[in-house]
Amino acid sequence: MAKFPGLVGGKKPFSRRYADCSEQMNTAQYVDVLDSRIQALARAHDQITAQRWSAASFRQLVHIEAESYLQHKGDRVIIEGEDCLLEPNAYSTVALVIHELMTNSAKYGALCGQSGQVNVVLTKGAQGELVIKWTETGGPPVNEPERRGFGSTIIERSIPYELAGKSSIDYQPDGVVAVLEVPEQFVVDAEAKEIAPDMSRQTSVELDTWIPNNVLVVEDNMIIAMEAENLFHEIGSKSVHIAANVKQAEASMSTKAFDFALLDVNLGSETSFGLAEMLRSRGTKIAFASGYGEGGQYPEALADVRRMSKPYDSDALYRLLAAVESDQ
Repeated sequence: MAKFPGLVGGKKPFSRRYADCSEQMNTAQYVDVLDSRIQALARAHDQITAQRWSAASFRQLVHIEAESYLQHKGDRVIIEGEDCLLEPNAYSTVALVIHELMTNSAKYGALCGQSGQVNVVLTKGAQGELVIKWTETGGPPVNEPERRGFGSTIIERSIPYELAGKSSIDYQPDGVVAVLEVPEQFVVDAEAKEIAPDMSRQTSVELDTWIPNNVLVVEDNMIIAMEAENLFHEIGSKSVHIAANVKQAEASMSTKAFDFALLDVNLGSETSFGLAEMLRSRGTKIAFASGYGEGGQYPEALADVRRMSKPYDSDALYRLLAAVESDQ
């Protein structure tokens, strides 16, 4: 979850410098450009969450970006080659690069006129990397820009910097050609991944799952805490208390008994381990939650506690509760 706001916050001050110094935009133009980049990230984030924070389709990324930005010109972006899925930590980065290529083409390149088109060819490299070749044809003559704006910097440097991949852009007279290489560890075969969502949905719905009546959610991010609260209410829990830290959780525990507690492991400068031991001693079933890619050491006494990855969804929550109940 942290990837999306981090990208927005990180790129905002840099884009302001490039807008002011290199592109000489007025305030309205700068706001429009920044907003379009944020919207591109938002669309990428929507795709990732729609896939339950797992790998998402590159083809779908290009189609959505083309339709969102180009509207009636979207059919002039032609994709060739087998689709690949990109892991969440690469998806947003690649989405922003594609957005910049699409924007530049619509303003200055093949898509700014009536007859130009973009061909996007997908192949696999020798090391299993995804090679994306973006070729523009039929547009106005191309001249290499004298200065590199922030958009060009995103295209040329984002993938090498954030993913240790490769990126190049060639301003050929007949049209821009860009080649992007996404390393193998961020790429998933589309056919292999296709079966997993349906299987998980079938098994989770069919389970006769234990539903706790009184739930404690300890989470220091308000949005995630509210998401968990809503999920527990949706599956049938009667009472859900949310707490941002150990002190708030202990205050709730002093006035109420809980059937189940979902505990974020890292709560700012503290952890929930002590809280977990206290809840267990009172007979409360517990599980830990952690963010995407978080690791860390767990105390030996809590090594057997079930864990759930954020962000949450109802299927994963059903499976977690079934597993917790079966452990008793």
